[in-house]
Amino acid sequence: MPSETHTHHATLGTPGGFAVTRSDEIQERLRKQYLLRLGQKMRRLRKELVDRNWPTLRTECRQLRGSGESFGFPELTELAVRAETLIPEGERSRAKGIPEARDAVETLIIKIDRILIENTPENDHP
Repeated sequence: MPSETHTHHATLGTPGGFAVTRSDEIQERLRKQYLLRLGQKMRRLRKELVDRNWPTLRTECRQLRGSGESFGFPELTELAVRAETLIPEGERSRAKGIPEARDAVETLIIKIDRILIENTPENDHP
């Protein structure tokens, strides 16, 4: 009689009988780290907006553009693309377009704040 082979997967039992794979755990850990960095990013956007540091704001928006959708926040990517596009480059940074760019960055900050509120467990709120 052939021996029975069992394949063991890296799963953990969870309430409700669902299994969570090691990959799911890693993905959730990465998402939590992303949310922590997102809070830091929001504070930096606010500071740079007050300081009118357009080159840094542009860089920050570019980074958000690349990461938002990867972590399940496609709206964040869309808003970051819009803000980055509206932020003037180089010498134009003191010229026209600033009110629209400011509005786009403020909208991005509001969206980040909402994402953080919606993804923070109640017991983690101050």
